[in-house]
Amino acid sequence: MSGYTLTWKAGGEGQGPGAMGQGIDGASLRPDTLGVLDRDAVARVDLFAGQTVVTLGDLFDIAGEPGDCLTLRNTPPLDHLGALMQRGELIIEGDAGDNLGASMAGGLIRVHGSAGARVGGPHVTSRRGMSGGEILIDGNAGDFAGFLMRRGLIAIGGASGHSVGYRMIAGSIVLMQKPVDHPGLEMQRGSIVCLNKDALAGGGRHLIEGGVISAGAMPALLLVLRRLRELRWPVDGPHPKSLPGGEGAGAGIDLPRIAAGKWRLWSGDKFELNKGEVLQWLS
Repeated sequence: MSGYTLTWKAGGEGQGPGAMGQGIDGASLRPDTLGVLDRDAVARVDLFAGQTVVTLGDLFDIAGEPGDCLTLRNTPPLDHLGALMQRGELIIEGDAGDNLGASMAGGLIRVHGSAGARVGGPHVTSRRGMSGGEILIDGNAGDFAGFLMRRGLIAIGGASGHSVGYRMIAGSIVLMQKPVDHPGLEMQRGSIVCLNKDALAGGGRHLIEGGVISAGAMPALLLVLRRLRELRWPVDGPHPKSLPGGEGAGAGIDLPRIAAGKWRLWSGDKFELNKGEVLQWLS
């Protein structure tokens, strides 16, 4: 897939605002907007650091050509990366800051690192979280991942912070580790899926335990797991030992085996519509 690669310059140009990444708003770093510009136009794109404006070319070396993919290398954990994104693929080779994929409507974000708070949550201009697209995070995610999420998919390979799926309306969140507390608090619909059988995914008076069921009774879950397999997530990394491995080098975990297993179900939030679900793979 063609596109630009932006490599962070060591310290930026000089020691001015944003030289070390502090205060830089990454909302302009999107494949669907930068991918239609020529290289000179990309270099002139404004990035905001508080009340100060710097140009993209001041902070990044630019390689590649117009296209549907944007790769960020050696970038500090900037906030709002992929915000309002409509299409294309954003690859972050490192960590992302807060509000990753805020109010995004389409496309794919891959983070080969960790992310901050409110992954897939609402942009500052909106009261709606992500309404489409996919966010795959290899590492950890901060608090309130999936806040006000309406559609789409978030997958978190490491630990998630407090209240994952807070007030989510629809969509799917897949976790390799347990949520810290209160998954799906005030959720209306949607699915939170925990693939670690050794970690209790449910908990809290807002959820109702529904027993053990088979994946065959949940076609939507099977679609989500098949999609993750298509995206080759997760491939490598420190996954829980309770997960079965796939076949061959770099095959990652065996998602087909997990999909065919047994699952514990909770519904919630019972103080809302009680149409959401929290699922934990058992065997």
